[in-house]
Amino acid sequence: GASSALAKPSTTVFPLTAPNLPMKIASAPEELSRALADELGAEVAKLPIDDAAGLAGCDHNAVTCLETVAKNFKSKRIVFGTISMLDEDRLKVTLTRYDPGPDRQQRAFAVGLQCHRSR
Repeated sequence: GASSALAKPSTTVFPLTAPNLPMKIASAPEELSRALADELGAEVAKLPIDDAAGLAGCDHNAVTCLETVAKNFKSKRIVFGTISMLDEDRLKVTLTRYDPGPDRQQRAFAVGLQCHRSR
């Protein structure tokens, strides 16, 4: 559309990956990815970082690869991460933020789940 040409976000959030999540929270990665993008004024990429790196022919653990991926997505900053279960009620969210240059920051968060259980 015409509006996207005016203000293209310079941050790309890659969908958070979460192997082995229980079914009751299977939508958590998608919801967290969207919430993160909203918070950062970013776009959510249509593919995970692994796939974006694969298309660029590199490993996303290498800084040079992250630079290539950022360029391919025309982004000043990319954010990606994983979600795993810490225990029955808590998720661990690990986010990596990469700004081209030497600035790669990784942070882990523990997120409590509000699961309504019938007693």
